[in-house]
Amino acid sequence: MNRTALVLLAVALTIALAFLLATFERADRPAPGRGGSSSATDQPAADRADPATRAGVEIRDDGLVATWFAPPDGAPRAALLVLGGSEGGKATSMALAEALHREGHATLALAYFGADGLPDQLKEIPLAYFERALEWLSRQPGVDPARIGVIGGSKGAEAALLLASRDLRVRAVVAFAPTDHAWQSVDWNAWSDTPSWTEGGMPVPYLRYAPFDARAGIRAMYDRSLADATPAALDAARIPVERSDAALLLIAGGADGLWGAVEASRRIAATLATAGHPHPVEVLEYPDAGHVVYLGGPIADDDPRLDQFLAMGGTRAGIVAAINDAWPRSLAFLARHLSPAQATPAARPAEAAPGH
Repeated sequence: MNRTALVLLAVALTIALAFLLATFERADRPAPGRGGSSSATDQPAADRADPATRAGVEIRDDGLVATWFAPPDGAPRAALLVLGGSEGGKATSMALAEALHREGHATLALAYFGADGLPDQLKEIPLAYFERALEWLSRQPGVDPARIGVIGGSKGAEAALLLASRDLRVRAVVAFAPTDHAWQSVDWNAWSDTPSWTEGGMPVPYLRYAPFDARAGIRAMYDRSLADATPAALDAARIPVERSDAALLLIAGGADGLWGAVEASRRIAATLATAGHPHPVEVLEYPDAGHVVYLGGPIADDDPRLDQFLAMGGTRAGIVAAINDAWPRSLAFLARHLSPAQATPAARPAEAAPGH
């Protein structure tokens, strides 16, 4: 890719990711119970707990950069690792972790680049970093280590699915606007044909970007990248979701302006069906929604943020319908698959993918 194309791509991605960041930075802070109650009957609302548990605690243990929203009481309960996307830091994960905490979940909002002590770019991020976060979660008072879930969107969904495919401690995944492949890094400083992720010091195989045409847009670039990749490259970069031991909820918009999240979700579901995956796989498709299909709660049809969301694909009505439908359904999913009845002893990371 030449320098001009790189600059155009960087501008386009910057605009797109700015919209995503604004999605969460300006998210409403609903009153307790707004947006429907969680059906996690074993988890009373965090708002009824000691006020100290409502505020996030900054974590810098084990090299992690995160904010911890502790369980509302001492009873063993599920915990969620929450990941943001390509915008950097933990702005998006913080807002979502707070919203999930208000519904009674213990949550860890994790930054994985773009923050002090972490890589500056979404480039060569060790998957071991996420495994350390799971280990930290499993040690916390009040957390049942057999009931850990991961939630993330866009690049955060990519990371969540990679983590679940390698670490059997992950028992449930909510992935919104997901991909089924690992992709090239997102480096704002210079063109960098490098992986987004590493494992054991080696690159996680990834798909490279096709040449970017500003007239066609970002989605066309991702579609072309898939079409141009060889079968061997597609197979190498595919996220091996069949190795996971998790229930999956995949949320996607049919008019996604960034990448083909609906098509990726269908491929993931088909792969798991063929493999005889032992846990439920649910796909929520919203034909008239774009890349923004999920917030930490509902949205009104006159919300001014919708003008920004439209730049990522979809119609106003389609985006509103997706966000308002997906939120309570995701809470119900987490309640079902991280309930005490579902808890079994969690396997260690090495057992997830022998020899990987």
